[in-house]
Amino acid sequence: MTVVIPVYNRERWLPRTLASVAAQTNRSFHLILVDNGSTDGSWAMCDAFRREHTDKGEMSVTLVREERSGASCARNCGLALCATPYIYFFDSDDEMSPDFVETLLPELSDRPDAVMLTTVQTDGHRERVRAYSCTESPAVHILNAMLSTVSMVLRTDFLRTIGGWKETLRTWDDWELGVRVLLARPRLHWYVRRPFHRIWLHPESQTGSGFSSTWPWLERAMRAAGEDVRRLLPPSEERRRCELALYYRYAILRGKLYTEGDRSAAGACRHSQEKFLFPSLCHRMAATLLYVYTARGGRGAWRLALKLL
Repeated sequence: MTVVIPVYNRERWLPRTLASVAAQTNRSFHLILVDNGSTDGSWAMCDAFRREHTDKGEMSVTLVREERSGASCARNCGLALCATPYIYFFDSDDEMSPDFVETLLPELSDRPDAVMLTTVQTDGHRERVRAYSCTESPAVHILNAMLSTVSMVLRTDFLRTIGGWKETLRTWDDWELGVRVLLARPRLHWYVRRPFHRIWLHPESQTGSGFSSTWPWLERAMRAAGEDVRRLLPPSEERRRCELALYYRYAILRGKLYTEGDRSAAGACRHSQEKFLFPSLCHRMAATLLYVYTARGGRGAWRLALKLL
């Protein structure tokens, strides 16, 4: 297995991340660190880590630069360099479970296209297991975003076949990739005996930032997912469910933008929602219900949306 970590100005969190990688109980894997144009001390930290772990007969470390901006570009750089059957992408501000590689390697013996994991999110005070559903349905993932960057171990050739990471996206790129992964009908294995890692939420993380600050990129990811669905699925019940799930996802996102006080982005989101799909009156009323529920502070609207599909 190869582990790819894109790095951009993460000197504050990088020592914890690299220490967790070095602490793996099984270090028979290749680590690729991709510096994405850092202007702080991240490159020096990565280079020191590479030199420290070179020629120790276990984990091999490669450090490269990717000048094209964006985590997806950095991840595709790592994908191009990958020479192992499986690849795993980790984030440079999170903490890897020490027995992750040791636990996952046996799960790859049957050569699945993808192994899906559960993860733990934390802000340093509280921890929770990220929501997931053990399903192959892209419509479910569209609504609950169960597949994130660190929850997918992918067969390298499979990822290359479906096009790798979409480099035009800057956020929700892992969500869009998850849509394509499931649309490709992979040989899928869910590992849910325990969650892995600590995914740290902070103002500079994609996960910890609000929706308003990234709305244009979120809208681009939503459009890309809609294009994926219509390109990869023929007219069918599954395609109808995916399109309706995206329509509901727009409604929930609009409610989130409203609660953050960004009325302009909420209006733009509604315009994009109506432009994407104009369903029956019943489904439009259901979407309005999801929007109002979310805008008034309701949580877990995706569970309600699943029942409305």
